[in-house]
Amino acid sequence: REQHLSPRRTKTRGAGWHVTVLKAFAVAILLGGIFIAVGAGVIIKKQQIQSLHSEFFRERKILVNSVKSRIECSLKNARTLAAALTLRGWAQEGNISRMEFSRLVDFGDALVDGIYGISWIPCVSVVDLPAFEAYGRQQYANSNVRNFHVKPPPDGTDPQIMPVFLIQPEDVNLGAIGFNLFSNPARKKALDKARDAGMSTTTARIILAQEKEEGGGNFGVLYITPVYAVLDSPETLSIADRRRYHKGFVNGVIRIEDFIRNAEDSEAAEQHLEWFLYDNTALQEGSEDVLLYADKRASLDIGDGDGAHRRGAGNGGDGGDGDAGGDG
Repeated sequence: REQHLSPRRTKTRGAGWHVTVLKAFAVAILLGGIFIAVGAGVIIKKQQIQSLHSEFFRERKILVNSVKSRIECSLKNARTLAAALTLRGWAQEGNISRMEFSRLVDFGDALVDGIYGISWIPCVSVVDLPAFEAYGRQQYANSNVRNFHVKPPPDGTDPQIMPVFLIQPEDVNLGAIGFNLFSNPARKKALDKARDAGMSTTTARIILAQEKEEGGGNFGVLYITPVYAVLDSPETLSIADRRRYHKGFVNGVIRIEDFIRNAEDSEAAEQHLEWFLYDNTALQEGSEDVLLYADKRASLDIGDGDGAHRRGAGNGGDGGDGDAGGDG
């Protein structure tokens, strides 16, 4: 008999099991790869965050230390200028000229970057005001200052006035010349405190008169150094002697934005760090004038934060609300 043979598949024992194992193994490898990738991503992300944190704090430290060192430098230069006024007898005689003051500022390198101006503010008795204004007109005869006079005029409530007499640079500070710092009670309080403490101090934030004239709103601060007519260290004098020998102040004006910009390290500036500078002393005193500077590049909501402490007598410099040439 003729037989027709047709091919027939035969099932190999265990073939299905092998396929299942291979699939499971492939899935396990895939999941393992995913877990490893996720884990590596988390680790890398964490390292990146830590690196960013480290970089941020490093750059922040550079900038903060730069600002602090410039402030300390400014205060030291002001004290040096005050000492020179005493040593030469100018403070006691009250006859330093514009030229002499300009040379003194240049020689002492008192105008560091970010300082808007530095001035000599003599203590003038109201009864001596006519003679003082006459001497001022003589000094400013060949200058852009017309008819030197004290502004605003004394109201008779105080026997003394504290006018800005000499200032460098003159060209950007003409409005300050002749301004009586005792015309504002808060500013007078800051000056009196510096005089009695015998040490440099700074005021609360102010809006510079030059900013007002130009329609700006950048804040500034004044740093004030008392000048005495004796060579003894002010710390060794009693308060009564400090008042007796007090002859005036060396006064510096800091425009905070310029000061910070000049203090920024070039590498840090490339990182575009955003600055917020607060006055902790004002915060402790319950003042609303806490914010000294907010970076214009910043888009963050400004809240409470750490800031730069005012350096000054007692618990810190006491506030004034105007600069050497303004009434704000």
